Amino acid sequence: MTDRSEIAEEISSWRFQLGYGSRADRGALARLRRLPLAETDAGLLPDCGYAATLSSYRSLRARAIRVISKAPPHHQASWMTDFARATGWFDERLVIVAVTLAYIKDDPGGSLGRALGRGSAFGPHALRQSPLLAERRLTHLLRLRTPAERLNAGRRIVRLLKGSAPVKDLARLLLFGDERERWRLVSAYYNLPGPIAPDESEIDTNPAQEHAS
Repeated sequence: MTDRSEIAEEISSWRFQLGYGSRADRGALARLRRLPLAETDAGLLPDCGYAATLSSYRSLRARAIRVISKAPPHHQASWMTDFARATGWFDERLVIVAVTLAYIKDDPGGSLGRALGRGSAFGPHALRQSPLLAERRLTHLLRLRTPAERLNAGRRIVRLLKGSAPVKDLARLLLFGDERERWRLVSAYYNLPGPIAPDESEIDTNPAQEHAS
């Protein structure tokens, strides 16, 4: 399991603990959805400082940091170092993930790309005549650059899926959003044969660099 897969597992477990349906912690989820916005260089975004006062967000952040702290030595010169040091992009994106997932009513699992595309004969997303997300909207999703765009896109995806969205895949897309995640999304959307994404060593996996661009 890759580091990002482990982080996605932790995020999924965190969201599961907050509950779905009649078992949901409605108070905690509402507080996340209603996080006040703060003016940043990237526009109006959920206030990271205020998020840190919420026990639900502190729990999520601790889970992510715990995974990062176990990163193998060969990651010490990689983007994981920036992640572990909690640089701006880390909290900025993690808060966006937390707010977005607070809108989810059910986690069917499976692939986000297949949920938005034509589905599959296997798994939780049934085959459809046409994709749920139009190709031009997919193109826009692949071009997300600012945190504000990520926040808006995440909430639109949840609305489009009527609150039933694959938590792990959505979290990966919003948290990392690099070439690997875009490839995973496109591969599943079009049901392309072969590996769901290139080997991580073949591409740039530094979200901090993308954030700085």
